[in-house]
Amino acid sequence: MRRLLHGLLGATLLLGACGGDDDDSDRAAITSIPEETTSSTSSTTTEPRTVAPDVIPQDESQITEEYVEQVLDALHEVSLDTIVAAKEAGLVEERALELLTATSSDGVFEQRVNDLIDLAANGFPGLKAEPGALDISVVELHEIAPSCVVAEVTTDASRLVESPRPVDSNERSFVRILPATDEQLSSGLNPTAWVLDEFPVTLDGSMADLSCEGHS
Repeated sequence: MRRLLHGLLGATLLLGACGGDDDDSDRAAITSIPEETTSSTSSTTTEPRTVAPDVIPQDESQITEEYVEQVLDALHEVSLDTIVAAKEAGLVEERALELLTATSSDGVFEQRVNDLIDLAANGFPGLKAEPGALDISVVELHEIAPSCVVAEVTTDASRLVESPRPVDSNERSFVRILPATDEQLSSGLNPTAWVLDEFPVTLDGSMADLSCEGHS
């Protein structure tokens, strides 16, 4: 149950595959966010503005851990809405499919749909009566670019399921996000400029075989 829920809620656990079509013309627009200057009596420093998750900054220095966490939190909220919609309907219906379409890369869409079908078929065992989204924290950004982000994360499923399993000390979770397409952006269902792509887990403390190669 926990594996399936985490796979559906995105970003961190055992499911996922390489992304689909990388046509740059159909990806989210890249926006440069101006820097903010902060003055004091002794010195003047320049700090990047906080970037909203529905904007992809052109300046890589503005793709921070805080920014990526905001993006993942927003995507997880949509994934929670997907689960709730399917649970209330008793099956995977149009609303749930629309939410998955808006927040998934081509490479993981089918897998996420299949996971949701499995959960619905089993009656969503272990899901809390009033579930909350998966809580995620970024541990480290391994690769950052306006066209792709690879991050290591930790997750907390205590708001989502009744008895989340303990995470082994050697377990490491990773996520790759890619820019949303124009169609995904115009759907009104994705509050970010990104979609979930691969989200592998390693159990031996090693780095996942995950990069931004081919997503430039």
